[in-house]
Amino acid sequence: MPAIILSDNGATSGSAGLKTSGGNDGVLLLQTTTSGGTPTTAISISNTQVVTYTNQPTYTGGTANGVLYLNGSKAVTSGTALVFDGTNLGVGTTSNDLSGSGVTTKISANNATGYAATNVNTGTAAYSVYQLGNNSTANRAGFALFGSSYTSAGLYRQDGVYLYAGGAGGVTLASEQAQPIYFATSNTERMRLDSSGNLMVGQTSATGKLSITGTGSSNTGILAINATDTSSSFVWSSQSFISGMTTGQTNLHMVGKAGSTKNAAWFGYKHSSDGSSNNILSMGLYGVDYILNVNGVGNVSLYGATTTADGVGITFPASQSASTNANCLDDYEEGTWTPVITGSGGGTLLYNYISGVYRKIGSMVYIQFGVNVASRSGGSGEILIDGLPFTSIVRGGYQEPANALQSGAWATPSYAGTIYMFVMNSTTQMRTRVQNNADTVGDFTSIQAGTYMNGIMVYCAA
Repeated sequence: MPAIILSDNGATSGSAGLKTSGGNDGVLLLQTTTSGGTPTTAISISNTQVVTYTNQPTYTGGTANGVLYLNGSKAVTSGTALVFDGTNLGVGTTSNDLSGSGVTTKISANNATGYAATNVNTGTAAYSVYQLGNNSTANRAGFALFGSSYTSAGLYRQDGVYLYAGGAGGVTLASEQAQPIYFATSNTERMRLDSSGNLMVGQTSATGKLSITGTGSSNTGILAINATDTSSSFVWSSQSFISGMTTGQTNLHMVGKAGSTKNAAWFGYKHSSDGSSNNILSMGLYGVDYILNVNGVGNVSLYGATTTADGVGITFPASQSASTNANCLDDYEEGTWTPVITGSGGGTLLYNYISGVYRKIGSMVYIQFGVNVASRSGGSGEILIDGLPFTSIVRGGYQEPANALQSGAWATPSYAGTIYMFVMNSTTQMRTRVQNNADTVGDFTSIQAGTYMNGIMVYCAA
């Protein structure tokens, strides 16, 4: 039996070959015979040149999963340049290994473009888009490139790239290895997020969780915070909280040249207890403890001093740190003192009452005192009043640094209203004279039960 026969308008039982269809003019059939000798059509070609395969054809040559194409000689062939296994598509891969989860496309190209999608339309609404979708029309993501003639609207900008996601999970930009994520403009790196979660702007080495470097030129802040609320009484431009602060901790902000002694200044909040007026706003220098404190009631304390819990004012250190600047107020203190009245020849007094107060402003000391004598025991000589709160010093050339602002009032038979007082240099003692131009000392024996003495004086402290 011949391998191929041509039969006009009809099949020959048991034969295989090339023949025309008896029922359809112009239809060409390629038939084979089965084991039982029945002819079976393998390929039919219609009179409109439509080729129909009864079964899927198998090629003995070519590459498994290779997609058929016409080569340069217009011969049908396949290879690894384009492979498809029914699920996964590979372009330019070196093998037909398309392992992966779901539908996979592999692209391999030794040039600048592995995959390109171009919209050649130049209209005002033209753009190119690459979009990924899932099982919902809202659950999609992709990026778009808007054309040079696109009419910008909102986030869609002419000649701009738009990255979007419609799913509820948002967008995650990730580096799965311990490597940074870089951000750049004008082919220059501007920002990076390193593998430890440190964000750097204008620098490549982290000095904190957020590190920013810039020129800081005049009127251009490196970090600019511009609030728009024009109606609230308090507008929070920034905040820095430590929710678990303990007593004595300070949350501070540092500014200056460097983190070394006295090369930077800080301001911050020092915690005492929740809701306490002893919580303070503080300022200082690096390596130097609190220089200026303001507590919750408005009391200001200077270096070394402790703010008071009541009253608005300025608290100076307990021990004065004197300034050589004549225009500097370097001390202020208020308090009480107890006069100690004796005679230069001894003697003691008992009192119905005794009191003394003072106020020190800089080096000037203002004192006031009053006593009422219950009794005197012995003694003689000049009346001496000791116990001044600060040692005196001469500010001029004379050894008596101060006199009474108000002469002492002595309710005694012989000295009523005629005594004055002065302070000798480098002492805490006042001496007394009778105002009679004869340098007569105040006589201790003139003090008796019921004697009342009071006085006001100002003197210079050392």
